[in-house]
Amino acid sequence: MALAEEVTGVFWNLQNFFLKQPVAPNGEKLKPVKLKSEKEIDDIIQVIKTLNPDVLGLCELGRQGELELLQKRLKKAGLDYPYIKGETGSDLYRSLGFLSKYKIKRAFKIEKSTFRTEKNFQSIRRGVLSVEVDSPLGALTFVGAHLKSKRPMRHDDEKKVRYGEAMRLREHVVKLISHKNVKKLVLYGDFNDTRSSAVIRMLGGKSGYPTRLTKLPLKGKDYTYWTHHWKSEDIYSRFDYVFLSPALKKSWVPERSFIADKTKWYRCSDHRPLVVVFK
Repeated sequence: MALAEEVTGVFWNLQNFFLKQPVAPNGEKLKPVKLKSEKEIDDIIQVIKTLNPDVLGLCELGRQGELELLQKRLKKAGLDYPYIKGETGSDLYRSLGFLSKYKIKRAFKIEKSTFRTEKNFQSIRRGVLSVEVDSPLGALTFVGAHLKSKRPMRHDDEKKVRYGEAMRLREHVVKLISHKNVKKLVLYGDFNDTRSSAVIRMLGGKSGYPTRLTKLPLKGKDYTYWTHHWKSEDIYSRFDYVFLSPALKKSWVPERSFIADKTKWYRCSDHRPLVVVFK
């Protein structure tokens, strides 16, 4: 557990944390997926236990109760997160999850998640997870997302879909800060784009505005900045980010925030966890 006046957050894409075969809401069986092995689950638990976060924001959970099952496995390992929140979108396989040692005071729903590209109407596929927790530092709001991957699409342009998702996500953050009395906000997730892309620039917003977010320059202990390894092509990319609102930036502890490259993350995911400390 962190010191009384500190909050540690870990944000991580678990790479298809499937424990059960997915089933559509109408009962239709979906294409079979590779389930996480017991060894991979144990490795995930060990990584989280090593980092010992107070709040845990996750991408690529399954939709068949995986969040609740992970909560139970963590508690068995000595990490109790009594407060959890899941979020889904139109993706029938993957969802978002949030676990917290602090009480979740309220959750926010994104007001508009659909958009139009030149070819089709689309929506944010994995949804947007927004919660406010009652922490030792006061009310903290966490907004998590997992944007469209770089995999080509048959009936649309993946770049334009990802941009559309980012646009709606940015609008949601602006409304939280401007109209919901949210001051201390963390935006985190796997945004599937690189630092200078239009997507990442949009999520940060314009300089000088009260809704501007600061992108944290996290790096590993080995001084590398990548967060995702595409093994088949041996490509290393920075896809995972944490942004802070102006009111929270002063609470950030840069010397204790990092990309967790020294854990055994590679045994269970293709992403490295992000660790951020506030006090």
